[in-house]
Parts: sequence; C-alpha cells; structure tokens
Amino acid sequence: MVSIAVTAVNNTTLIDAQADNTLLGKTNSIIQRLSSFDIDSLAKQIASRMVTSINTQNRRVMADRFKAAYQIDISSLLGDQVVSSTLNKAIDYNVSLISSIKNDFISDIGKAIRDNYTDGMRSSELAKIIKERGKVSDSRAKMIARDQTAKINGTITRERNKSLGIEMYIWLGADDERERDSHRAMNNKLCRFDDATVYSDDGGKTWKKRTANMVKLHPCEDYQCRCDYQPYISWLNEPA
Repeated sequence: MVSIAVTAVNNTTLIDAQADNTLLGKTNSIIQRLSSFDIDSLAKQIASRMVTSINTQNRRVMADRFKAAYQIDISSLLGDQVVSSTLNKAIDYNVSLISSIKNDFISDIGKAIRDNYTDGMRSSELAKIIKERGKVSDSRAKMIARDQTAKINGTITRERNKSLGIEMYIWLGADDERERDSHRAMNNKLCRFDDATVYSDDGGKTWKKRTANMVKLHPCEDYQCRCDYQPYISWLNEPA
C-alpha cells in the first residue's frame, strides 16, 4: 500500500491532460487508489496461511510435549476435527483485522497531511509522511500477528487437551524481565481448563481463587501473553 501511495505522489499523469497534479490533487488520487485496492482476497490468503501454520506447529509441539513428559505418542489423536470451527473463525477474524489496517492507513495519511500541510509543501515531503505512516501500519501488522498467533495457539491447545480428556495444566511463565507480575505469580501453578479464576497447590485436591495479583485468564489469552501450558494428567503425576 505504501508503494501505491508513493508512486501516486511521484508520478504525474500523462494520459489525462486535465489531471490535477497539485498536492491536493495528488492526495485525493492517493486516497482513491488506496480505497480501490482489493485487500480482502489478499487478506484471506494471508490469514489462511497464518492459521494453517499455527495449527501445524501446534500439533507438532503438543505431540512432542506429551512424548517428553509422559512417553506417550498422541500424534494420531491430534486431528483437526475438534478445532476446525475455531480455525475458521480465526481466519475470518484475521481477515477483518488485516482489512482494518488498510482503512487505518488511509485515515492516518489524511490526518497526517492535514496536520502537516503548509503552503508550498513539496511532493517529497508528502512522500515522507506516507512512508512514516507506512512504518506505523507495518508495526501494527506485526503486533497483530504476534498477538493473534499466541491467542489462536492457546485456544486450540485448550480444545485439543479437553478433547483428550485432560482437564488441568501447569502454567509455564515466560520467566524474563518482560513478564508481567500478574503472570509471574501464576508460574508453575496447577490450573483448570474450565475455570481461569482458580489454582491448586495440592495436586488438584482443592482449588483456591486466584488472588488480586494473579491474572484471571489462561496462558496466551492476555494481550501479547507469552506464557504456555504443560498438560497435567493426575494419575501419571502421582508418586510411584
């Protein structure tokens, strides 16, 4: 989108002698070209590839994790039937998010030009503004991708575990300086997939309400959460 806008700024129109090549005319031309850009089909391709990649990695990681923790191979049990609805919803939702980047980019360009417009403003200055707004849009796109990757992965992990009859998990914190205190407080706590407000410190015999300094969500549900799960099977964790 940035290249479309910058090209419109730098190129004069040779075909239409009546074309408005003033700064205002170029600005209007940019908005029109961006508005006509069909992003929906591209967004569908991007979202589908992203969700498919997340799902493939999720199956592999879950199988590897079970094999390492319990010496059980569950790869044949990790089909897509139980998560197909979630995957389709994730694709649709991410198409809307990607499309919103285009709309926000158009809005940002218009606002930036209005805020910075001065008499005698050159096309090169307009192009610079567009490139700067493009960097903002690119940064937002990357942030959305990180956040959505974590959320989708977390959701299908829960669904796959529950389909296997696994009701509990151990919270695995990111364990670095960026980890939020409310997430660090949950590290290594035993939790339930069906209730994100409780935890256990006695192997699931009793459950306590999470305190005020504990996040009341599952791993990956909070904004840009990097925490993870370790599935917990009570009878396999009992001492021999």
